[in-house]
Amino acid sequence: MKKRQFFLTFLFLTSALVLNSFAQTSKEPVIEWTKKQHMAKGFVNTLTHMSAKDDSFIFLYRTVAEGSFSKPQSYFVKMDMTTGKPESIKVELKDSGVKRNWQHIRGLDDRIYIFSTFQNKKDKRHYVFVETLNQEKLQFNNDARKIGEISYKDIDGSNLRNFVVTVSPNKERILLSYSIVDKKEITGLCIQVFDKDLNPIWTRESDFPRVEGKEVYIGNYTVDNEGNVYVGQNTYDKQKGVWNLYLTCFPVNNGEPRIQEVKFSGDKYARNETFICTPKGEVICAGLYSAPNKSSVSGTFSFLYSPQLGTLLSSNEKEFDEEFITMGMRDKDAEKIMENKEKGKEFDEGFKYYIDKKFERKDGGYTLIAEKFKLQEQTNRNGNMVFTTYYYSYNDILILTFNADGSVRWMQKVPKAQRLINAERLFGSYSATIDDSDNIHILYNENVRDKMSDKAQPLMVDLDKEGKMSYVELFKNDEDFRKSFSPVLARKLPNNKYLLSRVNLTRWGAKGTFIHWGITDLE
Repeated sequence: MKKRQFFLTFLFLTSALVLNSFAQTSKEPVIEWTKKQHMAKGFVNTLTHMSAKDDSFIFLYRTVAEGSFSKPQSYFVKMDMTTGKPESIKVELKDSGVKRNWQHIRGLDDRIYIFSTFQNKKDKRHYVFVETLNQEKLQFNNDARKIGEISYKDIDGSNLRNFVVTVSPNKERILLSYSIVDKKEITGLCIQVFDKDLNPIWTRESDFPRVEGKEVYIGNYTVDNEGNVYVGQNTYDKQKGVWNLYLTCFPVNNGEPRIQEVKFSGDKYARNETFICTPKGEVICAGLYSAPNKSSVSGTFSFLYSPQLGTLLSSNEKEFDEEFITMGMRDKDAEKIMENKEKGKEFDEGFKYYIDKKFERKDGGYTLIAEKFKLQEQTNRNGNMVFTTYYYSYNDILILTFNADGSVRWMQKVPKAQRLINAERLFGSYSATIDDSDNIHILYNENVRDKMSDKAQPLMVDLDKEGKMSYVELFKNDEDFRKSFSPVLARKLPNNKYLLSRVNLTRWGAKGTFIHWGITDLE
């Protein structure tokens, strides 16, 4: 533990030197704020930026249903940064009185596409539509057109799930996929590939080459520049206590599908993974692994395949050492964690890691960023009203950087602990960007636990291309902003500008959510 204490002391002193240097040579960043905007009543649960140009941008937000008689709602909002005036439109899709369910909204180039579905119970088919939003007038263009459909055999298998829209690295191919689910079993899968204007290129509607097992889950859909589609399948091996991972390639124009099993050395299984298609058409499967019958993450891996999964080009696995696992922990907690790990027990029980970001680097390698996360629920009843409280724990951030051949170049961890309730989740987690020099910039809130506090402190963490890390405290003299800063809504703009937000919540959303938007230079 002495080595770990020395590391933490060194990190603290280094950070202090960086902060002192920053304070001596830089002024406090100035934020140009819009007017305060009143959102709909009820907590704003999620908020996603869709489009930004000139002096305005459009985003989507959803409210949380409160009680058994309320429903969640979704809205487009257009914010004019010059006047500070917001416009809004409710996301409701109808044709001749028939309501369609919106499934996915995606900003591509300068257009915003809205994907929706309609279930025809008579014909036992789901129809898929796409339409666009007029961003100038903030109106639906009334240009909905059917682009896909999928059939089901009986009402028990009518659930439409796994609705995915994703884009190839060169932005020239768009993948649309969805499936019919009967209970937990996928009984039908539809894959559609379009060009960037959503003109169809090829479609496959059929069963898919499934792996054996009672519990099979699919995910991590992606498409390469040629239009080949890749999907992951996970199946549980009860005897070994591991989840086996298989990669499936659906070649362009309905070629014969190919399956490759991801084989680890020893007893390991993929706990969380993602796919990357390289400009050369190679496929990377990388992520985090665990030991049999354990959920605790113990290392990272990377497998590199030739196009269409023809050949395994390289495989790499690296276990996390004690220093990495216990970074930022108190000695007592670190000792308990390592003692449990050495005894083969769960040492990180209840937490999951989600790979939130993946960056291809100028040096030919790539970086994954994962966050440690846990969600807990508590439901209470007051007469006829039912209320559910959600507790969000956003903890450490892992930054894993690989060379072009898949070997680990460097790993870093940003130790943090955030526990927030309901809509206060907007004050947790982080945002991350990578610049043209492969430097990574991470924004998050320090000292937020259970609720926002006067001690909340926005931090900018910079990692250079070699993994050297430095911290800068932001807006120390602006207490109002520090207490209401939402890092998950921050966006990097051109010329080192950042779009930031200040969120104000009222109790149980009685008056709704208020939000300010601002632009600043964080260079």
